[in-house]
Amino acid sequence: MKIEIIDTNLHEMDEVAPQVIIASAFQQERPFHGAAGLIDWRMCTAFARMALDNFLTSRLGEAVMVPAYGRFNATGVVMLGLGSDEGFGENEMKVTAAKISALIRGMRLNNVMTDLPGSPVSRMRPSKRMEILLNTLKNTGLLAKDGINLFIVENSRFHREIQSVVKRFNTGKRGRRYG
Repeated sequence: MKIEIIDTNLHEMDEVAPQVIIASAFQQERPFHGAAGLIDWRMCTAFARMALDNFLTSRLGEAVMVPAYGRFNATGVVMLGLGSDEGFGENEMKVTAAKISALIRGMRLNNVMTDLPGSPVSRMRPSKRMEILLNTLKNTGLLAKDGINLFIVENSRFHREIQSVVKRFNTGKRGRRYG
């Protein structure tokens, strides 16, 4: 798996061509913040309108997918629910990481763009969230799989912090390189 970290702005997000974009939001997060807010804005507030209609609740583990309608270089956009921002800890991040892994595996995706779940609202450090995501991808065998490109959207002020986590995972068994 190749991992690339990109900034939370539409210009950089438009530079990649993922099959699917994954964003995430907390139940109390209205309007959406960070990458989820930019994605929802570009999608003409499709997710915000679903939230107003109580179709999208952002409960932990919830996933709602809509077509990208040409607004991104992707075929679809998925919004993942993170549950309560006050109760978002390691276990909730593990549930979310498992959901991302299941989406990648189940949809047989080779190019995926996802925000780092919890940003910018979570009190958990970005490095810890990245570590949990990479551990989950490693445990499900996706991290070692060739031909998958994962683009992580995160504010540039945290790039160095999460890049250090990626580097720790960079060499696996038999000298295999990730990213």
